[in-house]
Amino acid sequence: MLQSPLLFYLSLTLARLADQMLLFLVPLEVFRQTGSVVWSGAAFFAESLPRYLAFPVCGLWCDRRSALTLLQSSQAWRAALAGLCLAACWYWPHIVWLLLLSAGCGALSSLGQLAREVILAQVFRRHRLEKTLAHAQLGDQSGMILGPLLAASLLSRLP
Repeated sequence: MLQSPLLFYLSLTLARLADQMLLFLVPLEVFRQTGSVVWSGAAFFAESLPRYLAFPVCGLWCDRRSALTLLQSSQAWRAALAGLCLAACWYWPHIVWLLLLSAGCGALSSLGQLAREVILAQVFRRHRLEKTLAHAQLGDQSGMILGPLLAASLLSRLP
């Protein structure tokens, strides 16, 4: 089923990296556009709340459906949401599209994260659970640390 465990851990790291970049960049971009710390905090709240509210529902889905299908679906829905919000922003430029994009992607990222954890347990049955979880946590934590760092370095170089 899986060619290399390294590819799975790499996908886990890249997914967390992108998720943390989005979590970091949206409030900064809102602050840059509005100049308001209040709106920046509201943006962080708007993108964080759906993540936490989605976890119980996503957990139920992961128990009842194929984790691989849910993972693929979450990625497809994130791409569709990004395209929809980009098109809407093209026709009606407003910060609300960025907030809707980050809120939707946050909830769908929760689904993807839980689906990856279910897949992790299924794919690496022959390996020790402690070692598998340690590698997964290494990828997860690397993405969480490098995401804001990479986002900040990109922001410092872009006009």
